[in-house]
Amino acid sequence: MPVMCRVILALLCLVGCGSVVEAVEGPQARVVVLHSYHDGFSWSDSLSQGIREQMLSQAPEADLRFEYLDTRFKADAAYLAAAADALAVKYHDRTVDVVIACDDNALTFMVQAGMRAFPEAPLVFCSVSGFREDMLATRAMTGLRESIDIKGTITSALRQRPDCDEIAVILDDSRTGEALKAKTEQALADLAGCPPRRYLSGLTVDQLKTRLPELSSRAIVLVVIFPPDASGRVLSHEQNLARIRPYCAAPIYAVWQFYLGHGIRSSGEWGRRRPHGSADGTAHSRW
Repeated sequence: MPVMCRVILALLCLVGCGSVVEAVEGPQARVVVLHSYHDGFSWSDSLSQGIREQMLSQAPEADLRFEYLDTRFKADAAYLAAAADALAVKYHDRTVDVVIACDDNALTFMVQAGMRAFPEAPLVFCSVSGFREDMLATRAMTGLRESIDIKGTITSALRQRPDCDEIAVILDDSRTGEALKAKTEQALADLAGCPPRRYLSGLTVDQLKTRLPELSSRAIVLVVIFPPDASGRVLSHEQNLARIRPYCAAPIYAVWQFYLGHGIRSSGEWGRRRPHGSADGTAHSRW
């Protein structure tokens, strides 16, 4: 059995789901992978690739299903309630042996509106920044917390740019963005003599084109996550990076590996999505 299957089964055992372990090992297992975002988004695609490769290589007859909440396009309560209703109708007469929730919005959905869609299924989460202990009271679950090396990235950047006069951090204002902002703030607070910082949170690329030229060439820009544009169009992070690069005189750093090759400086320990999908992410993040 591949690494991902073994880890999922081990996690299910931890939450006391022995009968489900037998089901997932069998050829008729049904596993629903619930993504926070959309198909074609590199952030999600790398997770899907890791899960698909590891799960289906040893269990090709298992029913592995991918569902997308598309919360970068819309994420209000009414929409999520409708999504829960649609999933409840879709799976009401279909046994689901386990749900894998990818990223923060999918996890939050599963402990709130999604409870009625998959009321009995054990939950495994991955690539989550904002896990809270109180979530454990809602349903049987376990998973992998996301761990990115923000402190190492900034330390590396300051070593390369000892005359840095400001750190600007690009984030969106989503649930994931809020969790990553808290992690960024903690990482910067741990650095002695850290330059002043400003958060460019929730700004569209067009707005960033106006704000980034305000930075001096001695500043450092840390890209964490981009929001959708003003019309709600969701571009890839790589596309957004290419659009802002000509407007920024300061060097741009990032914590995610998929930014590499798109005009940024190297970082500390790269954050990668596919290892979470293949469960090699346990080397980087563990609860």
